[in-house]
Amino acid sequence: MGAMVKGWTLKGVLVALLVLGMAGFTLLLINNLVVQNADQAQDAKNMRSIYIALSLYEQANDGLPAPDLYTVHRDLGDPSTYLAVNDPFAKADSFPMDPALPNSANRSPVRISFTYLPQWAKAGKFEVKDWTAELQDVQVGIMASYWFGDIDTSHPDGRGCTGPVVRINMDGSVFRLPQRKDPQTLTVEDLFLRR
Repeated sequence: MGAMVKGWTLKGVLVALLVLGMAGFTLLLINNLVVQNADQAQDAKNMRSIYIALSLYEQANDGLPAPDLYTVHRDLGDPSTYLAVNDPFAKADSFPMDPALPNSANRSPVRISFTYLPQWAKAGKFEVKDWTAELQDVQVGIMASYWFGDIDTSHPDGRGCTGPVVRINMDGSVFRLPQRKDPQTLTVEDLFLRR
């Protein structure tokens, strides 16, 4: 007969602990998935708000696109709309007007996590024949550009981060580039590669 622990056999205690451990692990996985989905949904909602503000800007300016995302900050009302939920650089001191132009002398008073397609064309990193049509494509659109992994604090705009790039499309779908070849350079493939 096995050893008894207050009416339980040692084997019974081990089985109970194993079941409790598996249940706890499963609940933790489910919780992480729910939180991740909620974060992605919030990012997609923010990007849709930015997209609407950009569209209104164009309508009011004879189809002329906004030069950068900060241009529409009054229409958004809340500066946190610009911020990706998991942006690791959220507390840095200085940010470019748009992540597409990290070296721009124009700095934004608020952190902007999301990139804007016309800026990539302006930076000479992405050639677009009809960017208005591209902007409406959920495979391109306005995308999150933030990173997970090692962070170089000397580059608050994220250029020195070696972690994976996460792209969130306006429809809420997610694309993750596991590792950038050159962490100092944001490339077309990092954020605009089709799935």
